[in-house]
Amino acid sequence: GLHYVGAPPHSRLRRFLDVLTGGRLGWTQLDEPYDVVLLNGRRFTVEAPLGAQVAALKQAFPDDADGIDRYFAMVHQAQRTGWPVLIALKLIPLWLARLVAASSALHHLPYISKAVKYSAMTVQDALDAVTADPVLQARLAYPQGCYGGSPSRSSFLMHATIVHHYGRGGYYPVGGGAEIVYQLAKELMTHGGQVLTGAEVEEVVVEDGRAVGVRMALDGRIIRCSVVVSAAGLRNTELMCPTFAQHAEAPALKNLRDSNSGALLYVGLEGDAAALGLDAHNYWIYPRHDYEAAATAFEALSWEDITDPEVHGDWDLPVLFVCSMSARDPAQKERPSLVVFCPMAFDRWHCYEGSAPARRSKEYTELKEALADKMWTTVLKYFPKLQGHASSLGAGTPLSCEAFLHAPRGGIYGLDAAPARFALSAQAALRPKTPVSGLYLTGQDVLSCGVGGALESGVLTASAVLHRNLTADLLDVAQTMNKRDRTAAKAAKKAV
Repeated sequence: GLHYVGAPPHSRLRRFLDVLTGGRLGWTQLDEPYDVVLLNGRRFTVEAPLGAQVAALKQAFPDDADGIDRYFAMVHQAQRTGWPVLIALKLIPLWLARLVAASSALHHLPYISKAVKYSAMTVQDALDAVTADPVLQARLAYPQGCYGGSPSRSSFLMHATIVHHYGRGGYYPVGGGAEIVYQLAKELMTHGGQVLTGAEVEEVVVEDGRAVGVRMALDGRIIRCSVVVSAAGLRNTELMCPTFAQHAEAPALKNLRDSNSGALLYVGLEGDAAALGLDAHNYWIYPRHDYEAAATAFEALSWEDITDPEVHGDWDLPVLFVCSMSARDPAQKERPSLVVFCPMAFDRWHCYEGSAPARRSKEYTELKEALADKMWTTVLKYFPKLQGHASSLGAGTPLSCEAFLHAPRGGIYGLDAAPARFALSAQAALRPKTPVSGLYLTGQDVLSCGVGGALESGVLTASAVLHRNLTADLLDVAQTMNKRDRTAAKAAKKAV
């Protein structure tokens, strides 16, 4: 689900969503600090703006003040220089994008050199360059759960994007994440579009080398159209369209991995939210500062280790993300609840594939229940006021993510945020216009994970289909809306 978005008023993301939803999407801001990091017995708060984070970190780690400055300078530079280059690769002709990706001489040009540097750099590389303090490294790396990768295998460009994205605070759509979809669909239908639910696509129909429609899984019916846009992700699109999968661009993409998955726990609560201590912060719980070692130890646990009550207290989950949607969303305040998320690899769950969600084996059910119990007991250690107030516990595993989201290997973030994904050759190939005439890609695999990446990719894809710069159009409308708001604010001030 959606937990928070970096969408402050007048930001590019907020204004794009305002335009695309007819201005009907409401927002609420998370309490500051928007993130609280509970790290091996220490508590760190993460507040907006970024300058406040810098000051707080220097106070907590005075000996690393210079390294902290270098870290945030790298964040700013990666965000400012990396994405313009990667987006340009998707807009210029494919032959030119391939030339830029392959030419080492062009890689020395200022912006391109920075894009190459920060996309190839891992988060751990960046941390090692600014500090040797393992606690500070863990604090700087904490938002890795937002893109589903570990510091040693994730691109610093993706990490910097997340840090920058929340630099002006966290926000949440009133009514929940589904409200974004609902309002987008409502606006689409006002312009004559149709939205079909429960309508699984089995195949992208290709005739004479051109995508001409989609075949429905339920009844085999073919819906014909002049353009097919797939937001199902790269791997699912390859499965639905073998012609696309077999194209020559495949070598640049075939070694890209799916992102990590995770286990989810949905907790219904009884009682007064204030008495329960619910607030609109996000909590990142790291029992150990060495996340990679903790994750390795967790993945090495056997089925017996996890399910045996006698060893229940002898192992830790590597990280837990805890938040209350009801505390941040006025539309849900009468139904106190928590969401708990634990990123994890899919490998442990692979042996249970092939069965329907309601018909999993007893062994799977016991593993799922033991994991859910561990997640809840861990939460209670940090939030003891919740003891005895859980009215319902609903758990999901990486298999749940695979089954209900059709996410390959449960990869809820799409493609893994590894340096290989952000290499120039891969970014040139991950473009809206595919080699199959009439078939286009969109969604988080085209740019980056999350609401912002998916939305920007949608704008790029629509621009490619219509042969029009819709980004410029949306920015023009956004500027008009900003001027309108400023004029209204001045008028209201004069009236007072």
